[in-house]
Amino acid sequence: MKRSTLWVILADLLLMAILVLPTPGALAQPAVAETRTRGPEGQVPIWYTSISLTPAEREKIRKGNYKIAYDQLAASEFDDTIGKAIEYMAKQLNMEYIHTFNRLDAAVQRENIENILAAKPDIIASVAVDPAVSTIAFKEAAKKGVALVFCSNKASLKWNQEYKGGLVFYDLAGFGPLLAKDLSAALGGKGSIGYVFHEANFFITNQRDQGFKDALKDYPGLRIVDERPWSGNPADAEAVVSAMVTAHPEISGLYLPWQEALMPALAALRAAGRTDIKIVTNDIGEVTALEMARGKNVVAMTQCMAWQYGVTVTELGCYALLGKEIPAECVMVPGLIATKSTIGATWPKLFNTELPAAVRKALQK
Repeated sequence: MKRSTLWVILADLLLMAILVLPTPGALAQPAVAETRTRGPEGQVPIWYTSISLTPAEREKIRKGNYKIAYDQLAASEFDDTIGKAIEYMAKQLNMEYIHTFNRLDAAVQRENIENILAAKPDIIASVAVDPAVSTIAFKEAAKKGVALVFCSNKASLKWNQEYKGGLVFYDLAGFGPLLAKDLSAALGGKGSIGYVFHEANFFITNQRDQGFKDALKDYPGLRIVDERPWSGNPADAEAVVSAMVTAHPEISGLYLPWQEALMPALAALRAAGRTDIKIVTNDIGEVTALEMARGKNVVAMTQCMAWQYGVTVTELGCYALLGKEIPAECVMVPGLIATKSTIGATWPKLFNTELPAAVRKALQK
């Protein structure tokens, strides 16, 4: 074999190795199993493990000089990490990365999408903020041939008819059993539960709430004695929890829909002198992780593997660019649960960063 030929082979092997390197922070993934989680229109999702690019496909994307845009919903550990993962994947795949913020404002999102379209993107990833206003902008993007990957909430477009791409979300119903198990352990298997649920018709929160309620059937010692709706506005959560524990002082455990309700709920419990009540909720951020590390109320919180979410969003968009068959519209990423004793190990798996210094310091006390 000629020396020059050998170098060509070695160079090709090196390129293939680079293209299949794991993303930063990639660790052993949790086992995937059957789930009751469904999409917004009842779609049966597939797991993220069904979506992957071969080395040859990655190289084809690299040579395409494509552009991917992420119109971010809000500033949070979850949304920020998704953006960082998409940006990382864009660099690996030689794609230009475009980043905008809509701040949960549908009008801003529509303007963002219009500005992004001027840059001629190939993929747009975003949460559809509003079914009416946002859909107008995304429909225009789809007409221009842009692949759309919706993050957790889609526009009112028919898959493979009005848009190409898909919807990425996480194992919504799967969070409930995780929280119920840890709450039961914290209460010694017996207790009266206050159940706060999101009153809106939104498939993400509805399935998470119902997943917890259903999971309590496996813990006969835990009984819901009061259930109340919450608007989703953090300012309303304190009044909801205050009324609940006043009406039912026997409550020893509390379920909250997501972390934005946590701090107001804690304020209500402290005002009532109820530092004994144990809380479980969905989503993890630095503020709530710090509260769990410092106090005794917060037992456990769940969160989607945000870094993997961003990777999957990018790969799903690339499927559309390659014309590769997407097995299902909805692609699901698993989530993890964190307690005070496990938050240090869990945080990097979720966000691909070290546990914040303030949380580490609080855990050491």
